[in-house]
Amino acid sequence: STLDRSSAASDVYKRQRYAKRRKGDHPAPVWRSRAALKRGDEPVGELEPDHDYAFVRRRWANGERILEDDTRRVVKEADVRRFSPSAFEGRDLINDPLPEEGTLAWVVAWPKAAKLDTPHPDAKAAGTLPFQTTVVVDDASVRKRGTVFYPLHDGTGWVEAKAIRRFIPADPPEGISDSAVWVDVEVTQQTLMLMRGTTPIFTTVISSGTGKNPTPLGIYRMESKLALTDMRSRAGDDDAYHVEAVPWAMYFDGRFALHGAYWHNRFGNRVSHGCINLAPKDAKRVFDALDPVLPNGWINVYEHDDARGSLVRVRKGDKTPPDRRREPRRRNAG
Repeated sequence: STLDRSSAASDVYKRQRYAKRRKGDHPAPVWRSRAALKRGDEPVGELEPDHDYAFVRRRWANGERILEDDTRRVVKEADVRRFSPSAFEGRDLINDPLPEEGTLAWVVAWPKAAKLDTPHPDAKAAGTLPFQTTVVVDDASVRKRGTVFYPLHDGTGWVEAKAIRRFIPADPPEGISDSAVWVDVEVTQQTLMLMRGTTPIFTTVISSGTGKNPTPLGIYRMESKLALTDMRSRAGDDDAYHVEAVPWAMYFDGRFALHGAYWHNRFGNRVSHGCINLAPKDAKRVFDALDPVLPNGWINVYEHDDARGSLVRVRKGDKTPPDRRREPRRRNAG
């Protein structure tokens, strides 16, 4: 079944413990092994800045918690900052359909958005809307003193446009069959819709590239899927990074991918280096739904002539982006 496609890879992801060196001058020594640390051996190095690490075990040594990587090297947990991957999940539209009236929206203001009694910058708050909750708004926006407001569909107040993200619909690309599962990303409002033909089946918010590192617009096919992969900046990039064990990576245009992000919880805002960040649970949902299918027990799969990748559309507003689909690699005989 779809849910079992990447069960082995899912088990690998669940074993990961993510961390990075603490900010400032705080060192993070690395020992060759747990035994070396217990003996009092000298460290063999230290963790690098601008590097997010994946560890596979959490153990004790000399009365302290330590983290061990897949080569058995260890660091003290007190010397690193652990990541807590986001528990956010999008909306299953099969069991919880889109509203018949109004537009579904997510609150992206941290830690909450104000629910206002009138559409005005000086309006009094009539309540609050917690971060990452969904609301339904009407499309009849009002602009006052340069600020845009949307009315809540239930009539209980107004919310600033910058505090929410709304789905902007667009006609599907030509030639989509009723059974084809594909993904529609809209970068203005930072939303993703998983579609079956013309029917929405899942939706969520994403984090695409910033102004310096924009996500490329276009119509693509999924080129490859990797349940876990390392990602790093290119030589000479101003903003250096190296991220280990990125989960549920789905490459659609060279180095650009949809993937899970365990290092932030700012979904609905542009924060990436060009890729499309998803909360880990959402990335797993999209990963399992799209072709090519990851065979049971495999970690990666590539599209080819006999297994075309699912369509991926990255658009801005309702404008039709350029068609950038390439021919897949040929499967070698033998």
